[in-house]
Order: sequence, then structure tokens, then C-alpha cells
Amino acid sequence: DPAFPDHAGLQYVQKKTQPAFFEGTRINLEITESAFIYDPKFMQEAVQKLHDLGFSFSMDDFGTGYSNYTKMVEYPFSIIKIDKSILWALNDHPENIPILRNSVKMCRELNRHVLVEGVETKEQSDLLIGMGVDYLQGFRFSKPIPEEQFLEFLKAHAKHLPDASPKGPAD
Repeated sequence: DPAFPDHAGLQYVQKKTQPAFFEGTRINLEITESAFIYDPKFMQEAVQKLHDLGFSFSMDDFGTGYSNYTKMVEYPFSIIKIDKSILWALNDHPENIPILRNSVKMCRELNRHVLVEGVETKEQSDLLIGMGVDYLQGFRFSKPIPEEQFLEFLKAHAKHLPDASPKGPAD
């Protein structure tokens, strides 16, 4: 499509989303904060064009060395993914719970949904649910699976999957 900038990553997304069972509203693309450093103008154009097609976006690895609160507000992120390192640090430093709690609170006050990576135990799940985290990700729920297995899962269950894009502000 000539409307998209000529970059391999954007072409890859277009190619992978061509099958009829994919709709933009069912796909949430993760962007690491560091991705904005290399070509900010392209990123802004690409994100806007994909957003206009119905794709939603997640800011990945929030809380790592590249955390940038400005990007959180400038871009149409529907989900902020809090890095697993923040959760795992609580094992040795439970006094850091306020860091996680306030990160969740800030994201929600900015009307972003919150996902925490690296969930491995029921105790972690309970803590995060108690904080109001919207989505939990980690080995507690599934280990990574190969692309082909994932695509087969999507084909078999596409009509039963909810939109990837949360509707409305984070409550």
C-alpha cells in the first residue's frame, strides 16, 4: 500500500495481517520505548496509520531504563506493559510494592490499561489483581509458543476472541 512509509517492519505487519480472520481491532502491537529513539518521525507516522486502521498499541517494557512518560501521553497506547523486573524485584525487596502500586495508579489515571509481565505465581496474581491490574502475562498462564501454533490457535478461535483494543477509559 503506497500510503505506508517504505519500511520493512511496517510491510511485515501488513503482510502478516492480510488473512481474512485478522481485523485491526483484534491486533495489539507492542512497541518498546527504545523504538522511538531511532526514527521518531517514522514511528509517529506508522503508529498513526496503523491506529487509523484500527490497530491498538501497547508500550512494552515500561519501568526499564528507557521509561519516558511523555511517550505514554503522546502516542495512542491503550495498554502499558509494566516490565517483569519490577514485579520480580519484589521477591527480594517487598518494600518496593509502592513503586509498582503507584505505576499502576498513574497508568490508570492516564486512562491506560495495565498489563504486568512475568507473573509466575498465584501470590503475584492475587497482588496484581488487588492493585487493579487489567491483564497478567507470564508462565503462570502459558509459555511462549511457536508462530505456527499460535496462528493455528487464532484460526480455530478467531470468532470467539474479543477485540484486543480495550473500549473506553481504564476504570
